[in-house]
Amino acid sequence: MSVYTAPLDGPAAGHAMPDGCRKLAVAIAQDYLSELDMDQDDPFRKPRNAAAAGGGNVLLVLKRLTSARRDLECPNAVPIRDCAPSSGAWYTVEFESYACSADALRALNTKKTPAAGAPAPVALRGYS
Repeated sequence: MSVYTAPLDGPAAGHAMPDGCRKLAVAIAQDYLSELDMDQDDPFRKPRNAAAAGGGNVLLVLKRLTSARRDLECPNAVPIRDCAPSSGAWYTVEFESYACSADALRALNTKKTPAAGAPAPVALRGYS
């Protein structure tokens, strides 16, 4: 299962998937996650599993900053895992699942520099 992220704000065309991807469902309509929640080894496990159960092979994570970091002792340059007990910034997050052809997956994975707002791969630790 490939996981991509894009901004929730702006027009839907800004995070459009390539030809060959068919939208299956919104796995979770809306959620609120902290920066710390999203910095875990597999933060999107539940929506990934829901997407796979529905026949998807791509999960698109759309996120919008809701509340910036408020801890003055934890500036943005410091990884959130080094800022215990702070949870960091908060995000509104939506999940969409897609069934994408092999060609569409190659198109997603070969984008060297995604256009502003375009889906970009998510680097997840401890996840395959």
